[in-house]
Amino acid sequence: GGTVHGGSVIRAPSYRFSGRHGGICRTIARLCEPAWDELLMLPTDTGGMRLKRPRAFWLQLHVELQRLLAHLKEHAQQWGLQRAPHEAGSGASMQLASRVRQVAGTLVFTDHKTAELKWRDMERLHGSEREMESLTGIKAMICRSVQICVLLATLAADAPSEGGPAGFLPRPPAAYMQRVVAKLPQKLQAALQKLTLQDFLVPSRKDASGKVLAGKWDEDIEVKLPKALFMELGELQLGSGNSALTAQLQRECPDLFSTADASSLRGWELLQAAQQPGMSYEDRSQLLGEALHTFIEVVHHIDLSQLLDAFYAQRSPLPTAAASPTALTIERALVDLPLAAAKSIDPTDAASSAFFSSGQPSALPSKLLEALCGRLRCYRLMLLKLEHMMQPPLPAGRVAAPAASLRGTAAVPAAAPVAPGPGASGDESWLRVLSQALQRQPHDRLFHHAAFWWLLEKGQHKEMLSLPSPLLQPFLAASPPSEQHAQFWARFVSQGAAIALSNTGSFMAMPEAAGMPKALEVLAQGSLLPKLLFHQRKFAEAASAFLKHAVREVPLGGKWGRALLENRIECFQFAIDSAMKVDSGQLGTDFVRMAQDSKDRAFVQLRVANEVAALVGELPIAEGTSRLKSLAVTTGRNAAELRNELREQHDALCCQLMELEDLFKRAWDAQLWHSALAILEFARPHREYPQYVSYALKQILMPPRSWAEVMDEVSALRKAHPNDASLYIFRLDSICAMLERRGVEEPSMEQGAVVKLLCPSSPVVQPSLPWAELYRCYAGPQSCGPEMKKLWDESEGQLQLLFSLHVLLSAWLNAAHSSREEMSRLVERQRQLGIVVDLDAHIVRLGADWPASALAQPTSALAQPEDQLLLKMRKLRGELSALSRL
Repeated sequence: GGTVHGGSVIRAPSYRFSGRHGGICRTIARLCEPAWDELLMLPTDTGGMRLKRPRAFWLQLHVELQRLLAHLKEHAQQWGLQRAPHEAGSGASMQLASRVRQVAGTLVFTDHKTAELKWRDMERLHGSEREMESLTGIKAMICRSVQICVLLATLAADAPSEGGPAGFLPRPPAAYMQRVVAKLPQKLQAALQKLTLQDFLVPSRKDASGKVLAGKWDEDIEVKLPKALFMELGELQLGSGNSALTAQLQRECPDLFSTADASSLRGWELLQAAQQPGMSYEDRSQLLGEALHTFIEVVHHIDLSQLLDAFYAQRSPLPTAAASPTALTIERALVDLPLAAAKSIDPTDAASSAFFSSGQPSALPSKLLEALCGRLRCYRLMLLKLEHMMQPPLPAGRVAAPAASLRGTAAVPAAAPVAPGPGASGDESWLRVLSQALQRQPHDRLFHHAAFWWLLEKGQHKEMLSLPSPLLQPFLAASPPSEQHAQFWARFVSQGAAIALSNTGSFMAMPEAAGMPKALEVLAQGSLLPKLLFHQRKFAEAASAFLKHAVREVPLGGKWGRALLENRIECFQFAIDSAMKVDSGQLGTDFVRMAQDSKDRAFVQLRVANEVAALVGELPIAEGTSRLKSLAVTTGRNAAELRNELREQHDALCCQLMELEDLFKRAWDAQLWHSALAILEFARPHREYPQYVSYALKQILMPPRSWAEVMDEVSALRKAHPNDASLYIFRLDSICAMLERRGVEEPSMEQGAVVKLLCPSSPVVQPSLPWAELYRCYAGPQSCGPEMKKLWDESEGQLQLLFSLHVLLSAWLNAAHSSREEMSRLVERQRQLGIVVDLDAHIVRLGADWPASALAQPTSALAQPEDQLLLKMRKLRGELSALSRL
């Protein structure tokens, strides 16, 4: 383009570099032309690679390029070169910039002719500045070319006859190239196989068709490949104890192999030395500590994954339960290296701050998002090692594989291990390492949150609450994360995140962890915060938090189900336990009583919810559907509509703590008789409803069923109300009347079967019933309750009850013979209850005109059941009368 002045167009600028610029370009082209676009490598017969050009070629090219570079440095001012990168804004460049601004500023205040002259002057100044920038770039390329020639000459297989220029690198063994290439990563091997000198000197990135992408550099060729070659050369030399070659390479090629690379190589050397067999734990610990200190300084220049693998591999020779200095040094490395690497990526915490302040992490600027993913990758690599440490130890006799190479993966597989279940771990060392990381100052908020989400996804709730993190309480007290943040963390904790985090696009596209929905559900429930306060021994705060959490309102339609009610009950119990550990004045005298009352009420509500769930078929109970149909017929409702209504009631029961009246109405309308009895028992301290209890018992015991099923129902009733000391729910008057009436209506039923079922010596009904309470039901119409009195008033039922009375007193007498205490108790009770007097009345009712001689007859000689019963009663009276004289 050009410019406009006074309505006239000034011609477009065209930059023309001077002849010196073209001359140096032609000189470089002539020197590099023989190998410019040919492949550097050729395949070998053994499947490896070797340099196509001999060492002599690279030595000669190095000499020529070095001479050209020395000339440019010596005459930098004449060439218009910036002497050093840090001087880019000084000297001639600043003078040119000042002159350009001066000329441009006068264009507005001149006529057309003067403006065109000044425009040409400015064009010339712009061209000079452009040429200076171009020459500076050419000089940098020559410098890179010189250093690459040194590297290629080092890797060449043959040696020059004279040994090379004075002071040049010594010739390495002929097999170096093949051994070095074999240890390169597959990606770099593939890049080296199709590498040309042009690509090595000017490592531009290319698209799929091979077209150069302007302004974009291939990091693998520019940085990673030379560094990898340098590191592999160093590793090969470590075995011989001679590092002169790599030391001189670092001096000759400072742009390819920096001081950080040399320090890194020194760290690998120390790690290699620590693997020597027979070394004491103290010496190993010292070497590992020195290696760790060396790596910390240059951690940003090293592949963190390989570095952590190398340190983790040092654990294999240690005893399983060792907490030796060596083990502690390794654990410190697993902490310090990832945290230091993360800090080097985002030293000002700009990415971390942007993440927490942004509602959409994926919308962060690319630089910040890249830094954020880089930090998270460091954390994920650490957590990956902790996942390995969670695994159970290897079986006896099995030994982890030794390290295959200095920087290769040793005893740790490349793939992530299978995540252990909640509480499963090989040992607790992983928790110790994580605790150390969380205690590092200053606290890294992003890492703390990463660790919390990782533990939540793995179900390690108890372990998370034991962590010494000051950020855990604010994390649990905060509002649930936004959907975007939750998705971000779900990707972070998934398997394979350590690899995907190397590229922001791959990370944002990866699937979410399967355990994340459960983690979000646990966090949303809110019970972890009061548990943390309890763990921290803040009992007063914990008690209040547990109670507040237990009575919280939850909207209908949630996915928690009955687990929410169970969680409420658990929180009530934690509130009680916490309150018992503090002075009652801190929480109030009624706190424990109120919490216990609420817990019992929630327990009753859970029972109702379980029965409703069984009724609508959510639980695998065979009779659920038939019960629903029966309820629909009884209430005159459509079964499908009734099922939907019961499901809505079930959701309400699970989400809200209800008042007793509402709870009882729901249970009664749904004919949930067992639940109704539980509610009536809970409400008894406030008011008794005996009519409701009797009706519910009748609905439970009266439907047609076998005697075995009746026995099961009675047993279940007693077990469901074990603390019913006054027998308010387990009403003997109603139960005995219903069961004895069954005996009257079914002559085939065994005589005394009801008493045998209910008496204290019966193993079916437990806890056992009091002898005296059971006797009152059978003592006679003057002592029993209203239900049994109706049966006593019926002639058909009297004989049935008298047979049962005989069975009861006989069993009581037999039990009294078991110990002196039982006998004393029977004697006392028979005096209080007037048992002998009651027997006299029954004997008179059966036959008062019996002769005394009849008592001597055996029972089997009597034909009538009444006569047999009378004889048994008289004998039983005699035994009890004898007891009264003791």
